[in-house]
Amino acid sequence: MLDRRVLGRRVLAWTGVTAHLHRLIDGGLVRVRVQGRHRYHEIAGPEVAAVLEAMARIAPPAPVRSLRQDRANRAIAEARTCYDHLAGRLGVELADRILGNGLLNVAATGHVLTDTGRAKLAELGIDPGPVLRSRRALARPCLDWTQRRPHLAGAMPAAITARLIDLRLLTRTSGRGLRPARTTRPGSTAGCGHNEPSRRTPRPPPERRLSHDSTSAAAPTHNVMARTNR
Repeated sequence: MLDRRVLGRRVLAWTGVTAHLHRLIDGGLVRVRVQGRHRYHEIAGPEVAAVLEAMARIAPPAPVRSLRQDRANRAIAEARTCYDHLAGRLGVELADRILGNGLLNVAATGHVLTDTGRAKLAELGIDPGPVLRSRRALARPCLDWTQRRPHLAGAMPAAITARLIDLRLLTRTSGRGLRPARTTRPGSTAGCGHNEPSRRTPRPPPERRLSHDSTSAAAPTHNVMARTNR
């Protein structure tokens, strides 16, 4: 059995977490999703996520104390979800390709989907209709706290991110992390221009050298014969 003092500290800790969750729910920052006997707490919406991203930009960086923590930080900076859209280096690259290839035009009222953008969404298997009818903004800049450059938030980037996950071009890892497929770069596939091959080049096979040592060459034959005699 657990020591009563340890159990008491754990009960107090969980009581504190529950109190904080209730405050976040009452403040409209967190919502509860009930699934069977389980209750899941999630961010209430993209506006709350934008506030958290802004706070992360001004917060001091956490000290790195282990190799595992360093790898986790690098993975988060490479690709992650910012609420429901792609962020990190790949998110910024995706935004550059979407805008650079003319999928969106920037107007006074916001971003406008072009004919090229409609064709690209259809090519990815995304119906442009629900994206355009969404109550959310079609796209808007969201400053990336690891890259210090904007990626794109909104209905269209969220739909593209979900589609990349469905196609297994992006795989969810722990927390908000995303891992890109090794053979295809998500930025080049979704965004929207030409596909680029992977930067990794196959390593040539090592040269096979024949040994001139008669003793080493005869050893495998001797082993085979020994097993056969048994």
